[in-house]
Parts: sequence; C-alpha cells; structure tokens
Amino acid sequence: MSKITNLSKAAIAALGMTACLTSAAVAEMMKKPGGFPDRPVTLLIGWGAGGGVDQVARQLAVQFEKITGQPLVVINKPGGRGTVVLADFMNAASDGYTLMGGSDDLVGQYAAKGINENPFRDWTPIIIPQVTFTQIYRRAEETKFTDWDSFVAYAKANPGNVRLTNSGPAGGAERIMATKLSEAFGIKINQTQFDKASERYGSLLGGHVDVMMEQPGDVNQYIEGGQFVPILSLLNERPDTFANTQSIKDIGADVRPFLKWRAFWAKGDVPDERKKYLEAAFKAAWETEEFQKFNRSKYMHIVKSYYGIDEAVELMEGDLVTFQDTLRAMGLLK
Repeated sequence: MSKITNLSKAAIAALGMTACLTSAAVAEMMKKPGGFPDRPVTLLIGWGAGGGVDQVARQLAVQFEKITGQPLVVINKPGGRGTVVLADFMNAASDGYTLMGGSDDLVGQYAAKGINENPFRDWTPIIIPQVTFTQIYRRAEETKFTDWDSFVAYAKANPGNVRLTNSGPAGGAERIMATKLSEAFGIKINQTQFDKASERYGSLLGGHVDVMMEQPGDVNQYIEGGQFVPILSLLNERPDTFANTQSIKDIGADVRPFLKWRAFWAKGDVPDERKKYLEAAFKAAWETEEFQKFNRSKYMHIVKSYYGIDEAVELMEGDLVTFQDTLRAMGLLK
C-alpha cells in the first residue's frame, strides 16, 4: 500500500460533482470553440523525465486526450534550471497549441530578475494541478546522522563539507529555505542543483551528497522502498503521514515554509475562448477517477491541490510578494 493515501474533501466533492453530470451536460461544457483543438497540443516541460512536473503532466495527458479527442504531447527540454524551454514557448504561435509546464520556481526566478516574463501577466496559468510541500531526506544507510538534530551537529563538526542537492535555482523556494535554515542553525550547506530528477536521486543514493530536498510524492517509491528517510518536513506542523518526522515548529526555526506547486501555462495573448476551453478540459481531466487514483497514490492532499486560471493568478501574485520580501531581507534583491 502506498504511504501517501489521503484524499482531500475538495477532491472527493469534485469527483461527486463530475459523477452527477449527464453526458449531454459534459458535452455542452466541453464544446470546442471554433473546432479547437483539431490537432495535438504540445506541453513543453523545462525539467527532465521522471520529475514532479513530468509525472503529473503525463498522467493528465492520458485523460486530456479522452476528453478533447486530441493528444497532449509532453516534450521534456531540461536545462537552465527550467528556463531553457522558455525560448521555444515564447517563440510558439499564440494559438493555444503550445503550452508550458513548470513550477513555483518560475515565479521565484521572476522575483529574482532571472527571467523577464511575468508568470501571471505575460503568461496565463491554465491549471495548477498539484500542490505539495518539501522535505529533507537522508539515505537509509546513512551513519553520520539520523535526524535533523544530529544532522546539524554533523554540519557544525564538518564546516563547509555538508552537501545538499535540490532542484531549486538561486532565487527559488528550495534554495531560499535551505539558506535560511543554514543561517538559523549557524551551519554551512553547499547546495547542488540538478535539472534532472534521476541525477538528484542518484546523487543521494550514491552518497555523492549528504541530504536532498524534494517533495514526498516525487520520491514515494524510494520512501516505500526504504531507501530515503525524511529528517525534516518543511511545514509548520507535522502531517499525519509523517508523524515521526520533525517539522519547522519542532526545530524552533523562524523560517516560512513555501508550498510547492506545478502549473501549465498558455501564452498570455492566446484567445480567451481557447484558454477557457483548455481550463475546462484540464479541470475535467483532473477530476477523473483515473487521475485522482494517481494523485492518491502519489501526493498528500493536506492543502488545496487544484487551481483554475483566476485562483492560480491569485496564488502566484501572493507568492511573488513573498519571494520579493524574502529576497530583499536576504540582501539578494534591491
């Protein structure tokens, strides 16, 4: 049985609502504007295969095709901390046939002035299909430390030699949280970033790094297999599923935990009727029992995990303010 099995009340309600719709109502709701789409839709992802964005995208793609009659073709183009793909996305026609998948790191990079495009003004977030949190993991066979407290002690005894891997760019939430934790406990952590999930996981499994930051759903198979052990949940309170893992409150750190989310964007100047159709199609795909089964097996629903266009814009606006305030406090933004 998968360790992560909770289903949110919101998801249950959504499934119930979908089940009550007649086939005629669904057909009316999903009426194509001007025949769109009448060919495959491409989803560009700036991270490697097997990562969180990729897993969610490929599961939704199966349901998207059933609903729209057209494939959602997922193309991975990792590099540049998720930004190499931006050129292809921005150069694509503004017709709704090319979308982009990414994460909250893109808002962080905009806040840090690493990219020029505003993620909720220049682009339109069609859907945020998954929201989760971050943990810090050690290898199961690690002998130098076993929990957060002993990790801090090890780091203090070996200044400058502790290595952490994550997927976060310099201005991203993971990098910020790791930096603030280092400052709070007076330790130095050397952070290494990998665009490909397989490289991050392999670096921890092979002992090339000491700890890793990642979302529990993305490494559930390693948790279930007894290979990765969480030593800190970056939440204020311990979630029930990880009741034996310390939280931010437990360690007494004055660090604001960032929630992690994944989103699919259309270019901002795509016709509104096409964006609304894509929003409805992805919402219907998200609400299917098949996708929810995947979600139940992969992710913890301790927070709201679906956002449409308007809600996604509101969430991103709030995150941008938080990123900017945090970066200024750290002296990384003027």
